[in-house]
Amino acid sequence: MRKISELNMDEFRNLLGFGHASLQQHVAQVNAQNVFPVPDGDTGTNMEMSYASGMRAVLKNDVQTLPGLAKAFAEGLLMGARGNSGVILSQLCRGFQKGIGTSAVLTPTLFAQSLEAGVAIAYRAVSKPVEGTILTVAREAAAAASLAAHESNDFCGVMDAVVTAAKETLSRTPELLPVLRQAGVVDSGGQGFVFLCEGFLRYVKGLAEAGGGVPPALLDGMYESLQTTDSKLATVAIAADSRHEFGEFGYCTEVLVRVAGSADAVARKFRDKFSKYGDSLVVVAADTIVRVHVHTLHPGKVLEDALTAGSLLQVKVENMTEQHRELVSDDELNSKNKSDAPAAEKGAPQSLRSQAVAVISAASGAGFEEVFTSLGVAVVRGIQAGNPSTEEWLEAVAAAGAENCILLPNNKNVWMAAEQVPSLVKSQRVVVIPTLTPLHGIEAAVAYLPEQSLEANVERMTAAVEAIVVGQVAMAVKDTVYQDKPVRAGEYLGLLNDELQVVGSTREEALMEVARWIYRDNAELMTIFCGESVSRDEQIGLQKLVEERFPLSCEVKEGGQPVFDYLIVVE
Repeated sequence: MRKISELNMDEFRNLLGFGHASLQQHVAQVNAQNVFPVPDGDTGTNMEMSYASGMRAVLKNDVQTLPGLAKAFAEGLLMGARGNSGVILSQLCRGFQKGIGTSAVLTPTLFAQSLEAGVAIAYRAVSKPVEGTILTVAREAAAAASLAAHESNDFCGVMDAVVTAAKETLSRTPELLPVLRQAGVVDSGGQGFVFLCEGFLRYVKGLAEAGGGVPPALLDGMYESLQTTDSKLATVAIAADSRHEFGEFGYCTEVLVRVAGSADAVARKFRDKFSKYGDSLVVVAADTIVRVHVHTLHPGKVLEDALTAGSLLQVKVENMTEQHRELVSDDELNSKNKSDAPAAEKGAPQSLRSQAVAVISAASGAGFEEVFTSLGVAVVRGIQAGNPSTEEWLEAVAAAGAENCILLPNNKNVWMAAEQVPSLVKSQRVVVIPTLTPLHGIEAAVAYLPEQSLEANVERMTAAVEAIVVGQVAMAVKDTVYQDKPVRAGEYLGLLNDELQVVGSTREEALMEVARWIYRDNAELMTIFCGESVSRDEQIGLQKLVEERFPLSCEVKEGGQPVFDYLIVVE
C-alpha cells in the first residue's frame, strides 16, 4: 500500500464523490436518529440533498484547478442547502474552501487546516451553538486530523484518525445533549458527518491500494444519481380546479377598513356576513383596522357592507377569470420559449413585482398555497417536506423583483436556509421573520400594511407572530421519548408552538386535548387546517365535535399539508 501525501483536483473530486455515496447509502439510518419522531424534514435527507447540490455544481462547472473545484462545490452546496443540517454542512464546506486558498494540491496538513477553518465558520454561522451536535463531532474530527497530519504526511492515517475521532465523539453526544440521551439516539447531523468521513477514508485507502491513479472499480456508478432537480416556484394564485359557479373564478376582493368602534366586533360581523358571499375568506382585526379578503362573484356587496363599518383605506378587486385566461396563455407561450424569459419574468405576478416590499412564504399543501397567494404573498415550495433550499429562496426573491423582501419560513427547520439569503442578495434588502408554522405565516401576512415602511411592517408582523399560539397534531413514526414524554410509533403528538402537550392514541383524541389547551374564555372562533390524510367526512365530524365541546364557532379548512394532520388556532 503506497503512501498518499497529496490529492490533485481529480482525486479531490472523487474524494467528495465517495463522501456523497456513503451518505446516500445511509440516509435512512441518519433519519432514524432524529429526536422529533415526525418526518418533518429529516436530517439525513436534508444533508444528502444539500451535498448533492454541491456535487452537481462540480459536475456542471468546467473547473481546471483545485481551488476552482472547491469553490464550485462550496457555492453549490450553499445554494442547495436545506434544513438546519444542510446549512451547517454548507458552512463547514465554505470554510474548508477558504482554507484551501490557492493551493494546487491538497495535502494532509492543508486538509486538517481547512477542516478547522470550516469548523470555525460553522460555529459562527449558528447564533447559539450547542455542544453534542454535528459542530462538536466536526470540531473533534478536525483536531484529530491536525494531530495526525503533524505526525504523518499520509492521507490514510489522517482520514483514519478523523473517522475514529468522529465516531468516538458521536457516541458521546447523548452525554453532552440531554434531549439525545432522553430519546436514546446520537446526534443525527453528527451521524451524517461520520458517514461522509467514512466515504473519504474508503476512497484514500482504495487509492493507496491501487498503487497510483484512480481505481475505476470504486468509481463505477458513483455519479449516476446526480440528476438535476429543478426547483418549483409557486406563483399561480388561482388553481384550475377551484372554479366558482357559472364557470367563473369570480373576483379576488380585498379591503382595508378603519373602524371607529371595536375592530374585533366588526371582524366577527364581517366573517359571518361575507362567508355567504364567497369563499377563501380571511378576516383579521388589528388595532382599529380590519382587513378582509374574499373570493366572490359580488365584490360590490362586500364594499358596500364594509363602508357601513368605517372608512375604506385600501380596496383591491381583481378579476380572477381574466387572470386565469392570461395565465393559460402565458403558460402556452412559455412552453414554446421557456428558456428566453428572464428570471424576474418567470416569478410572481406583476402586482407582486411592482411592490416596494414583497412577502414570500414557504408552504406545502394546496390549501395553504391558495391562502398565501390570495393574500398577495409569493409562495416557494420545497421539494422535500416543504423545506426550500437557499437557492429556491433566492429564486423567489429575484422573481418578486421588489426592493425589499420579507421571508416567512413557517418551520424551524427552514429558518437557517432562509437566513442565508440576506447576505447573498446584493441589490435587495431581505428580512426573515422566524415563523414556526404556516398559521404563524398567515398571521404575519395579514398584519402587513403596504403603505408602511419595511421596518414598520417587520415590527408589526413579528408582534403578530409572537401573539398567537398554534396547535399541531402529527403521528409519530418511531418509539422514543420526546420532551419527557414516552412516544410509540402510531401514536399522535399534540403540540402548542412546538411544545409537546399530549400523546394520544388517535388523532381525534390528540386534537381535542390540544383544543382544550389552546381554548381561552374570550375565544370565539377555532380554525383547523387539515392535512392531506384527513378525509372530507372526518372534517365535517370535527366541526361538530368541537362546537359541541366548546362555546365557539369552528371552521375546518383543507390545508393539504403533508406532515401535520391538524394545525389549529383560536381567535
